[in-house]
Amino acid sequence: MRYVRYFWQDHLLSHFREEEQLLFILPGDEKVARALDEHRQVAVLVNGLLNGPAADAYPLLSVLADTVDNHIRFEERILFPYLEKRLPEAQLENIGRQLNKNPHLPDAWPDAYWKDTTPSNPSR
Repeated sequence: MRYVRYFWQDHLLSHFREEEQLLFILPGDEKVARALDEHRQVAVLVNGLLNGPAADAYPLLSVLADTVDNHIRFEERILFPYLEKRLPEAQLENIGRQLNKNPHLPDAWPDAYWKDTTPSNPSR
């Protein structure tokens, strides 16, 4: 849960805000509305994890992982190519400049629990 809190506060929340301000700019558009709704769903799940009972954590983590995975696929495969076709070239260039102003920070979580802890083979 500490990692969820850290990643939400230090990475994902600002990423969502950036997308919403720079990319999700077609008012009334169905695909943009879906992306905004998915952002809200992720926020609700994260808040449920961080503020709910520990007994509910595992099922909610699973739902959160699936929701984020599906959202990323939707953005990469459908929404972003769609926006590239709908937005004028000059606007896309401006969006690119804005996105490049704020480089994404590396994940600095101190507990490297996902790293391989198997000792390396010195004979290789």
